[in-house]
Amino acid sequence: MGQDAPARRLAVIGPDGSRRSLEVAFDRLTVGRALDNDLAYPEDSGLSRHHLVLEQVAGRWLVRDLNSKNGTHLNGARFSGARPLQAGDRIAAGRILMIWDENEPVPAATVIFEAPAWSEQPATHTVSLEELLPKEDTQATQPGLAARDWSDPVSVLVRAGRRLMARKGPAHLYEDTLSLCMEAVGATRGVLLLEEDGGLKVAASRGEQFHISTAVRDRVLERRTSLLVSDAMLDEALRLRQSIVCQQVRSLMAVPLQTEDQVLGLVYVDSPHLWREFTPQELNLLTVIANVAALRIERERLFAVEEQQRIMEAELERAAEIQRQILPAAFPAAEGLELAGHNAPCQTVGGDYYDFLRRPDGRIVVAVADVAGKGMSAALLMVNLQARVQMLAEHCRGPAEMAAQLNRAMNRVCPGNRFVTLFLCLIDPATGECAYTNAGHNPPLLAGPGGRIGTLEGGGPVLGLLSGVPYEQRELRLEPGQSLVIYSDGVTEATNVSGEEFGDDRLVEAVRAASGLTAGDLVARLRQAIEEFAAGSPPTDDLTLVVARWTPPQESPIRV
Repeated sequence: MGQDAPARRLAVIGPDGSRRSLEVAFDRLTVGRALDNDLAYPEDSGLSRHHLVLEQVAGRWLVRDLNSKNGTHLNGARFSGARPLQAGDRIAAGRILMIWDENEPVPAATVIFEAPAWSEQPATHTVSLEELLPKEDTQATQPGLAARDWSDPVSVLVRAGRRLMARKGPAHLYEDTLSLCMEAVGATRGVLLLEEDGGLKVAASRGEQFHISTAVRDRVLERRTSLLVSDAMLDEALRLRQSIVCQQVRSLMAVPLQTEDQVLGLVYVDSPHLWREFTPQELNLLTVIANVAALRIERERLFAVEEQQRIMEAELERAAEIQRQILPAAFPAAEGLELAGHNAPCQTVGGDYYDFLRRPDGRIVVAVADVAGKGMSAALLMVNLQARVQMLAEHCRGPAEMAAQLNRAMNRVCPGNRFVTLFLCLIDPATGECAYTNAGHNPPLLAGPGGRIGTLEGGGPVLGLLSGVPYEQRELRLEPGQSLVIYSDGVTEATNVSGEEFGDDRLVEAVRAASGLTAGDLVARLRQAIEEFAAGSPPTDDLTLVVARWTPPQESPIRV
């Protein structure tokens, strides 16, 4: 009689590094930032609200990108549309990694995992860490239960190891741990394996060509059970293994490197001597030593992560201070033109940029840009763009010529997965004449007295992707009291706790309700509307608001 094919599994590594394995008992699985996804990660700003879907079509499994902003990568290559899935394929989106129909982890060459070939025979012994550690309330809750004698070496190792864990570098710690394990039980060969990047990697070894059954590995790691085979020749499955015979392995043990809540890897030891068989007492001792070692390894990892995080936070804060100084602290005085702006990165540093630059003829250049992506890489491109905007502002005849030159420059520095959206306008404070161009940016709003709202269309493609493309320049004359509202997509894509976006319609209504206010008050009112809508939900993108309001001397702006 045939056997059913093993169920497919999907390994998912989350933004925080946590890992889980899902049995593929579904026909469709959605992934994204919104809470209505099957796998929802609202904290991962690299994901779109509905980013991708895994689905079964005509008996084949596909991964489909749902026109996400930052894209989906299959085995390192970005794709659009749908792609078929094969065992071992890696799907990356935002800070999520998924491994389809996960293959067995491939360790270093010194260890080979063989097909399951182990069964519980009389020569096999197992124990769990929970059985060895004393429970302080055992006798209180279970009267009459015999007290365990914790004056033996196991008790000493548990108590002393947890109190006296000296700081060591990882490499020395791994080598010392393996040496301690082997010396404690008299093993002649051993290997310490740690879980990294979805597989097991050799951290320390004494000997070579370790052939470990996948059944042994899985029992130790998944069931958190220590295993002793006191005589491999008495285990019917193991004694038929060529690797056991060739290396004359007589007795072996494998124990988990287990902390209180997770397994970091395992320690495997064996002995080829005919006269040397490991005992259950030695398995107990090795299990507790591995527990102490796991606590030490976890502490070293936490120290390293915390130190790296402190360094990174300090560097980011210095970068953020530089970035704050790049944005205009004071707006250029221009009789007849009110200017106001606000920028809030969703991380410590961001990729949004705005500027007000006065030309020698008295006209004002207003620039608002959004670098695709977030964090340090976007911030570096933003600084590059800012330097070029300031250099070109005085010399270009108009916004279209300026955008074309910026596009040529950004083509040389933008990586393949980066681009810049930009809105540029040149305003004459004396007459209200305005020339503008748009390089793939959100169309600004034009708010007039009485709540009339329009949009400024036209322009060209984003900067940094296509070279030699022209940009359209348009012109208009602002009316007295009319405001130009320029914003980044962090405004319309601001979300509330339900995952609903602020959207274009709410922005238009908020601008209409505040259209008669000064530029500074209009920015403040829009910020208030967005904050009330979000109601504490963390931002998912950088947010920038800029208002330019033409107020000839006879115009008396409303102040609130």
